[in-house]
Amino acid sequence: MDRQIVCLCIPRFEVALARLDAPSLRTRPVAVASAHASRAIIREVSPEAEDAGVIPGLPADRARRRCPSLRLVPPNPTRVAQAHHALVSCMIPIAPIWESFRPGHFYLDLTGTTRLFGATCDTTMRLERDVTSRLGLQAVAGIGTNKLVAQMASSILTPPQLCDVRAGSEQDFLSPLPVSRLPGLQGPEGSALHTRLTDLNLQTIGDVSDVSLEAL
Repeated sequence: MDRQIVCLCIPRFEVALARLDAPSLRTRPVAVASAHASRAIIREVSPEAEDAGVIPGLPADRARRRCPSLRLVPPNPTRVAQAHHALVSCMIPIAPIWESFRPGHFYLDLTGTTRLFGATCDTTMRLERDVTSRLGLQAVAGIGTNKLVAQMASSILTPPQLCDVRAGSEQDFLSPLPVSRLPGLQGPEGSALHTRLTDLNLQTIGDVSDVSLEAL
């Protein structure tokens, strides 16, 4: 039996919560950072802010220069924890095994649940709809035979979407994706490795997989 792993995420979780609580922010460039600290660092950004050149890790004053209309919202750990626990309550009835790798992001193991809940794809779509109807949040979900494939599948989507990578098609799915999609290459901490791979002309995951470990 092939494993059925689901990676279900609320993209830009803190921004999504801020927009849920303040609908006026939904079309504005938004970033999560302390609005009062002189050296505040951007934690998370909306797509509009990202399009203007604002990225996580950027000092807030530089972010404002790049995007004068940027709206800073302060971190709200209490709200994040409440929403995260509400998401967990949606997962528990259908997922015998689950884990969260950061707030608003989950791995669910639905292997062997077909007789109870139906096909994994259908179960996941119902879960996405449940999250939206109960919490007002839109999710993306990737399905694969392991966590990496499921996470990569979820990373290429915009809410509310689902990508099901069937067993045996993992290489065909992963190979054309840019190396920037690999876990650990996002954000400032992964920029050096990303630059190194680019210097080696390793542009896609397929390019990397074609190189031996010794050569790397």
